[in-house]
Amino acid sequence: MHMEQTIQKMRKLRLSAMADSLARYLNVGEHHKTDPETFISRLIDDEVEARATKRLKTLIQKAKLRPEQACLENIKHSPKRGLVKTDLDRFYREDWIIRGENMIFTGATGTGKTYLAEALLLQACRMGHRARKTSLDMLLEEIRTHRAMGKYAKYLKDNVQTAVLVVDDFGIADYSGPQYCEFLNLLEERIGRCCTIITSQYPTAKWFERIPDPTVADAICDRLLMTSWNLELKGPSLRGK
Repeated sequence: MHMEQTIQKMRKLRLSAMADSLARYLNVGEHHKTDPETFISRLIDDEVEARATKRLKTLIQKAKLRPEQACLENIKHSPKRGLVKTDLDRFYREDWIIRGENMIFTGATGTGKTYLAEALLLQACRMGHRARKTSLDMLLEEIRTHRAMGKYAKYLKDNVQTAVLVVDDFGIADYSGPQYCEFLNLLEERIGRCCTIITSQYPTAKWFERIPDPTVADAICDRLLMTSWNLELKGPSLRGK
């Protein structure tokens, strides 16, 4: 009866994983086989692991990753694709997130740009950072909505809380100069603070042609191209393989 009350107190304190573990260990008599110090340590480890798993699941959901999650371990790298193993080794460390490094992945459809970007998002989540994938179209719609609600300034401020932001298929649709200017404003908030990853079918040399306002085009390209790791993926489409 005493232990049942202890388990209930644990649940009230939101130590659910610890309570479940204690109940399970008591049921199999594990507490008789282990010294008190080790037993308590095991209960605490179970709670810590459960919370870490729950946080990772939440981060992945907010990152908008697809169910078939891309991961660094499964990326096919070869010189013919323009991607070698040493390019990926750096992402197993946290430095690139802490420094707020920007990246640009270009290449034809199916060469693995989005997969690589999503793998980095998952890696950021594994390291406990907030991350998110979106498209330029959705990003512009978010900005338009927050402007209409009078929450634009707060939106820009909150945006830097996302440690890694992927903007997929940059330049694929035709947008106006003012729309690209909105993207520039958001980019200004992130540069030097957090990591922005851009994927595009267009090589960076053609970005000036895709952005109708030359001044805005120059500003965006200057801020991104001068501060980013630029990787062009090559080879045939990997889709369906």
